[in-house]
Amino acid sequence: MLIKYGETTTEKGLHTRAGSALAEAVVAYGGSARAGNVPGGSLFVVDPNFLSYTTMPIEITIVVRRNPANDNAGFKLVYESTAGFKTAGGWYTVPDNKEWHTMKWKIEDPQFVSYWGFNFNLESDGDKFNKFYIQSVTVTKLPK
Repeated sequence: MLIKYGETTTEKGLHTRAGSALAEAVVAYGGSARAGNVPGGSLFVVDPNFLSYTTMPIEITIVVRRNPANDNAGFKLVYESTAGFKTAGGWYTVPDNKEWHTMKWKIEDPQFVSYWGFNFNLESDGDKFNKFYIQSVTVTKLPK
């Protein structure tokens, strides 16, 4: 499952809750990305044929970078689990804007049923820390 942002966004089984009208791509750092502060831009839905009530380990990979002003930016990954919504790891601070940074989370107990209309999100605690760009998001099944 993949979302790769650009002038034409590629969605392969992974979708954002923002809709195409709000899914504004921005040209940043010589390529395309999506601003973390676009309304609805950090809520994601996985195709139900990929993962739904069946639980298996997955890995979520996000490629991000701070905005050109290098404002402090970060988020926590919140996902649907067998016990409701949980945070994977803790707060992730995007290190800088000198390069794209890849963050990976291994999740043992996902249960993506879209109870609140999404399966996982990047939660930045309001408008203060959402000053980042997302280049891509990938969800991969792992062996049990």
